[in-house]
Amino acid sequence: MNIDSTLHQNNLKLLLRLVIDGNVLTALEGKTLTRWSQRIMRDWIDLCPTDEDKITFWKSIILLEKFMEDIGEGASGSGNMSHIVYNTIEKLGLDSEYLINWVLRNKSTNKYTPFGNCALSAVQNYDGYLQYFQEEKQQKAQKMRDVENQAELKKQKKLKKAQAHKERVEKFS
Repeated sequence: MNIDSTLHQNNLKLLLRLVIDGNVLTALEGKTLTRWSQRIMRDWIDLCPTDEDKITFWKSIILLEKFMEDIGEGASGSGNMSHIVYNTIEKLGLDSEYLINWVLRNKSTNKYTPFGNCALSAVQNYDGYLQYFQEEKQQKAQKMRDVENQAELKKQKKLKKAQAHKERVEKFS
């Protein structure tokens, strides 16, 4: 890792204060942590070896984004860290009902937080989260069926055209 481990440990402790102690940061601490979290995007998983660490880190990032928004320094686009951490949380199957509900209650108003997808911005709770992915799965399955149907129709059209050509050739032979 390219980041000084002492600096990392101090910043991680400061960030975790948000979740563990509920302490409020100063504006300077918030800005420093935001810059730091953006620099460690590639290495964050190495910094949080256990599942509990990963979950706590995600909660911390969610609270940091909310804090920065509250002091007028929040980002409104998709360039935040929460969805990068979420992708790992989801892949590891750590996206429990409790965690998703907690995140949705504590997130900023940025429509890309916490999932990196503004289509999920209307999700209010875990049930809505599950419903979104179920509907997405159904839409993908329907799209696959449509593609397969189109391929079959194209094949049938090609066979019909070949048969018509064959009949024309035989007619004039």
